[in-house]
Amino acid sequence: MKRFMMIAAALAIAAAADAFELREGRIKLVVNEQTARFSLYYLADITKNVYVPLLYDQEPRTSFPSLSLDGKVFRLGDSAEYRYTIGKGEKEAYIEYRSSFCVVRQTFSFIPSEGSDMTDGIAIRFELENVSDRDITVGIRYLLDTYLGEKNGKHFSVGSRDKLASEYSLSGAFEERKFTTPSDTATSYAFMLAGEGVTKPDRVLFANWKRLYDGGWAIDIVPTRDFNLYPYSVNDSAVAVYYEPVKLRKGAIRTVSLLMGIDAPGGFTAKLPDSPTDREPELPSSVLTSPQSGSVDRSVDVKTDLIAIRELLDRLQMKLNSGETLTPEETAEFLTILERLKKRKESY
Repeated sequence: MKRFMMIAAALAIAAAADAFELREGRIKLVVNEQTARFSLYYLADITKNVYVPLLYDQEPRTSFPSLSLDGKVFRLGDSAEYRYTIGKGEKEAYIEYRSSFCVVRQTFSFIPSEGSDMTDGIAIRFELENVSDRDITVGIRYLLDTYLGEKNGKHFSVGSRDKLASEYSLSGAFEERKFTTPSDTATSYAFMLAGEGVTKPDRVLFANWKRLYDGGWAIDIVPTRDFNLYPYSVNDSAVAVYYEPVKLRKGAIRTVSLLMGIDAPGGFTAKLPDSPTDREPELPSSVLTSPQSGSVDRSVDVKTDLIAIRELLDRLQMKLNSGETLTPEETAEFLTILERLKKRKESY
């Protein structure tokens, strides 16, 4: 049933000695130093020390990030143009992918769900740094090979849709807070789509794994289509989360934060530490620089600014929901951003 890539499972077993693992609370994180892929496990039975994989782990290379840079897509970990180094600390792991144009830093850290006394999830933080001598347009996509919902045919639960058995997409100002892969046991996987410490995706596609794998940066979703792709891939669901390309000026860093783990009632939030490197404020960098003069295609500029506006509204909404008032510094920052956006609009 699973994957046309199953032959690679034998190679994964052979490479197991080149993987390291970190454990905290009820989470085990395994990072393979040969493939730059990770596996995530939840301690479902503490007395028997039984771990359940939250993502498909027989071939961890089926889940991976892709980088879009100036319209060209690179599968990180596989692309020869991005050499990677892998390391670990006492409670975190990191992968750095480096080219002459862009450096991508991927950091894994442990987090608890709201109200939990034990770690039951992880935060994955991406930093996309423009190390070239010009402005670039850069975005990232993560293809996650889910499987816990495949046995019962539910595949995914998102928002009011408790049983998602066919292709589906989210985009724009969607209100869903998370999606889950519901299983028949108490162990289900959850990915946060919004909340404190979360970078809200611009687009989320639920589809057959091979469709998402073969489709490049994006595919056209067909709501009447199920999660089969005969004869290659049967009952094989996956999800791709997109953080669309935006302009990143020379020397700037774009940050993307993902939270995932066991499906818990309170979900996950995180106050992630700032990067030690000098970086821009946590907004698309195009807000902080003028559009390129003489540009023929303005669609990227417009899309970038729409993303910036949506992020600004999300930050304001979080303030309102928390009952806090804006500080004078935050008010000044928001007004500055709005003024810059108004000036950019005049160039369209």
